[in-house]
Amino acid sequence: MPSVDTDLCREHLDALLAEEIVALRDLEDLLKREHEVLSARTSRQLNGRARRQQMMGDWRARRSNAAPYAPCTAKRPTGLASRV
Repeated sequence: MPSVDTDLCREHLDALLAEEIVALRDLEDLLKREHEVLSARTSRQLNGRARRQQMMGDWRARRSNAAPYAPCTAKRPTGLASRV
């Protein structure tokens, strides 16, 4: 059985673990930024949806207080086509 240099193995393992830690920290930073972007987008979408619902609610309230729909009965002035 070949001999193993334990000190060399430990050094190699330390280097691998250090690289892994750096990679995991980079991943953590990326995931935090992604979360911020997604949260901001979700927040904007929810705010936009709430504004639209508020506008529709305001419109419906104004509409329910308005006079019932009546078709326009105004007559078109005669001779208007000849002026164009």
